[in-house]
Formats: sequence, C-alpha cells, structure tokens
Amino acid sequence: MIQLSKSDYMLYLKHPAWLWLKKHDKKKLPPIDDNTQAIFDAGNLFETYAQQYFPQGVKLGFTDYDEYLDLPQRTKRAIDNGTTTLFQARFEHGSITCICDVVNIVADNTIDLYEIKSSTKAKPDHEWDLAFQMVVLEDCGYKVNKIYVIHVNNEYVKQGEIDYKQLCTISNITETVKEKRQETKQNIQKALKIIQSPIIPDISPSLAKGESYKEWLEIYKNLVTVDPYSIYDLARANGEIIGKLEELKIKRLIDINDSFPLSQKQRLQIQSLKTDTPIINKVQIKNFLDKLTFPVYFLDYETLASIIPAFDGLGPFQQLPFQYSLHRLHSPYGAFEHFMYLHKTNDNPAEPLSKSLRTHLENTGTILVWNESFEKSCNTLLGKLIPEYESFYEQLNDRIIDLMIPFSSDWYVHKDFEGSASIKKVLPVLVPELSYKELGIHEGAGAQRLWMEAVLDGKREDEKEHILSDLEKYCKLDTFAMFGIYRQLMKTVDIKNPQTTNFLSLNPEVANKLKLMKDLENKIKEAMQKPYIWPELEELFRKENSLNIDYIEGKFTKKQVEKKIQKVHDSMPSIIIYSFGELSYVMDYLKVDPQIKQNTLNMMSFDVDRVTKLGYSYRFSIWFYRSITSKVTMYCAIQIKTK
Repeated sequence: MIQLSKSDYMLYLKHPAWLWLKKHDKKKLPPIDDNTQAIFDAGNLFETYAQQYFPQGVKLGFTDYDEYLDLPQRTKRAIDNGTTTLFQARFEHGSITCICDVVNIVADNTIDLYEIKSSTKAKPDHEWDLAFQMVVLEDCGYKVNKIYVIHVNNEYVKQGEIDYKQLCTISNITETVKEKRQETKQNIQKALKIIQSPIIPDISPSLAKGESYKEWLEIYKNLVTVDPYSIYDLARANGEIIGKLEELKIKRLIDINDSFPLSQKQRLQIQSLKTDTPIINKVQIKNFLDKLTFPVYFLDYETLASIIPAFDGLGPFQQLPFQYSLHRLHSPYGAFEHFMYLHKTNDNPAEPLSKSLRTHLENTGTILVWNESFEKSCNTLLGKLIPEYESFYEQLNDRIIDLMIPFSSDWYVHKDFEGSASIKKVLPVLVPELSYKELGIHEGAGAQRLWMEAVLDGKREDEKEHILSDLEKYCKLDTFAMFGIYRQLMKTVDIKNPQTTNFLSLNPEVANKLKLMKDLENKIKEAMQKPYIWPELEELFRKENSLNIDYIEGKFTKKQVEKKIQKVHDSMPSIIIYSFGELSYVMDYLKVDPQIKQNTLNMMSFDVDRVTKLGYSYRFSIWFYRSITSKVTMYCAIQIKTK
C-alpha cells in the first residue's frame, strides 16, 4: 500500500505533479544538492537545542528503512510504557502517516503537538504541516489539545554558551491550525487519488502554489522542452500570471500584446525582446557615473552565517565577512590594483579582516558594491563587533554606491537579463569574456558552505588548501566582474578613453615611447589627407610586411590571423585592454603561462626607437574571446604601418 506521508502532502500543496513524480518517477526530480543538505543539517542542529525544552523526552526516529517501518510499533510501545514526551514518533492510519517532531501527552489520549522549524517565525506552511499531523493523530484516536511551533529567536545574541531558552521562541498557533482541519481532509483525499493514478496530473507551472513557483519551474523545464524567451522567462512571474497567459494560448514572450496587464519591469523586458535592442537611459547612467569620485573601489564580501551563532556578538543568520576582494581604480581608464583578505583559521575573522581592509581603503573615493543593503549590513555588524572600527565602517557606508542601480532601476534593460538585476544575469551579457562556470566555486552559497566546512568546522581538512584557493579566485572575480560592468557602462554612455592617460601614469619611459608613436601617427594622418599621396600609402598598407601579428599559442600566416581577428570583431565578444596592470591581471585570471605573459608585456614596450628610425608607427591590440567550448583564447597583435 502506497502511503501519504507529511512530506508527500507538503509536496502536493506545492504542486500536485510534484507528489506524483516522487511516487512514480522520482528520477525526474532534482537530487538534494550540497547547499540544500547543509540547510537540512543546520535545521537538525537547531532541533537539538529546541528539544532541551523537554528534558524527559525520548527520541525514537530511524536510521534505515527497516527502522522506519517499525517506528509506529515502537511509538505505541513507548506510549504504553508511560513515556509522556517523544521526539520523532511516527503515527499511521490507513494510507496516511506522519512523523512528529515533539508530542507531549498531557492526559489520556490527549496530546500537545510541537513542530520545530529553523525559521524566525511561524509561517502559513507550518500551519498546513501541523494540520496534516493533527488529522493523522485524530484518526489514530488521539485528541490534539495545543499546537505550537518552536522557531528561532532572531533577536538572540550569543554571549558564551548557547542558551536554548533565548535561542528559541514558542508560538501557539492552535486555532489557525484547527481551522484548516476540514480543508486538510479534503486535500488528503485529492492527494491519495493522485498517488493512485497511473497518469501524471497537469504539470503546468500555473498550478504551483505560494513560493513554490520558481522551484517547480526548474523541474518543469526538465520535463518538457521550453523554447528560449518563453512566457516562463517572464520576470517576477507567478502561477496566476502564467495561468492567464496559458489560457490565451500564448507561449512566447514576444506574443504578449500591450493590453495584457504587466508590471513596468515586465513590459520593458518584452519591449527589449521585441525590438532585439537593449533599452538604455544614457542620461541616467551618465548622471550615475558622474557621481563617482576617484579612486573608485570595487568591494565584495564572502560571509559565514548559521542558525547557531559561531562567535560571541553574533545572532542567528547574521552574515559575518570572512573574506573580501577589493579592486582600486585611480582614474576612469587608468591602472588598477587588487587587494584581498581570506581568513584561514577557525576563530573570529572580524578584527583581522577589518585591519586589512582599512589598510587598503583611502579616506576618499567611491566604494562600488553589488546590492548595497547586504554590504552595508556587513559593515554595521563588523563595527558593532569591533568598536574601534565602528566609525571607520560608518564612513565606509557613507561612501558606498550600488553598481546594481542602473539595472535595478531599469536604466539598462536587456532581453537576456530576464528582468533580473543579479550580477549573474548582467555579467554574461555585458562582459561575456568573464565567467564563473570554470571556477571551482560558482555562487555565494557554495562559498559560504565550503569555507565553514573547511575552516570553521574542520570537516574538509584534506581539501582545505584547494577550497581556499577556489575561494580566492571566486571572490576576486566578483569584484573584477563589477569592474568589467563599470567599463561597459562607461562605453555605453560614450565616455571615451583619454589618449594615453593610463599609460602615462605608469612610467616616463612608456610615456615617451607613446608620445613618439602618437607623433608618427599624426604625421601619417597628415600625409593621408593629401590626395596625391593616398594611393601610395594604400599600396604600402597592402604589403605583406605592413601587418605583423604574433599569436600567443603559435605562428600563423597573415591571412589566417586576419581571418581570426575578423571573427573576433564580427561575432565574438571582445574587450580592449587599456593598461599594463589590467593586462597583467587578466592574464593571471586566464592562467596564461608566466613566460608567455612576460613576452606579451615585453612586446607592448618593444624598441620604439628602432621602429621609428625605419619610419614606421605601430599600434598594439589585445583581443580575448570565449569559444563555444568556453575555452578562453587570447590574441596579441602588433600592427606596424609603413610611412
């Protein structure tokens, strides 16, 4: 007999087809990933503190399937033997069964029911969860007296040993749960019919309830082929909106007409798709960029957080930085520097991180972040934990500007942002040369989990050095990605690169060589303006020696290289490298061989005197592009023009 458990029932409430897949085709559901498992583990840890409210409680539970099957009998025996409080007891009646976090027997066949949740408040989902348990218990012959949720007290601050009474809060939700009794019984019958059906119910995302829409949408896209730019890519959509579009037989975003009720963000997304053109408010973006003062910093934190605070002064879920990456740019197209800190021991990182950060932050200049509310909250917390740095972090917060604003404010809208202002959506469009895909760590949740496991908890001692290396690369890319997006915004509003400014700031020798090059280019331009000289110049430019190109990974004929470079310009995203510092950093990021790196930098400063004596000028260019296989290829070109 197939039974309906509490977790089954909660899946039914999310989407009926979700329950069917679990029972009939589980392989089509995504496996539990490491980040999700870490959340479960944290919840289990919180449960051990909540159970301390019941010192006489007896834990039952199970570790394998046989113990699970035997759990109802063990539960009954424990109750018959006079146990009044049980953890993880299982009750079943016919086709329905549940495991209860805590049951407390207050009289003959009368139970107080507790659910332990690692949220900061009792939620509607908890009410449905407990309503199902109540129905099972009542069908088993028990009377349910009071119903509670034990959840996290988000005002708790750790000082010394964890105090479970301060960590936990108990909310009485008896009445709201009992009001759901009849509807729950009806839902149970519907869920049982779905389990017994050989045919999967309607899988439309429109049937997803509450906050489950996004979760189910990912499953849905694995069940059917969804065309690019379908209605399921609509920004901030929910089941209700999708249902209306499906009723109108609309499948593509481009087919949604102007009369359909949409938000402004959704309309702009569709407009950008229909015109196949980004929607850009250059005036607003330029005003935004004009507010920045140099030096400009790009700052990003990686943080630890847990339900059970790791250090004194922390509360549940508070995000404490253990790492930062900082890029410093001295002028719009000038050289830039990179600094970082990564805490590598399992003590509180607040003070050493703060000391390092203050060393590299001057007292002036804009600090650009992505999602300022998060970064500012980290700064405020650090200031509270380390009072001597409180004024430093207050001043830092006053200088912060959110680089996400042009995108969250819809000053820059692109069809492939899908209505999102997330850096993970913006970066592939604006700076496709940079990607998180090739890194060992791809997102913040993974960075947090791996650092906590490797450093804080010591669970990954054998992998620690590798994880720390991956963390450095990931956090470094976060701020370099912001730098790349900033540069693209500059180009978008036509803020030009000042001629040679970035090179001149590096060293006088380079400045002198560039001046010679510029003088020669001007002479060529003057000559080209004379009609009688142009044919001669044109003929010279066609000569084989007029274009000498070195390809980093090998030698090619002029024709082959010209074809490759043309491909870069025509169909591949490319970036221009403006300074030695920037080129050096990018080559480090791309893991260019050190000797090749040095040779490339040498090429940028080759003997101008020799070239100029021969009457030539030159221009140096760098192209990067990412191929279909995601392999980064670098072209290095020197163009030598005859006089």
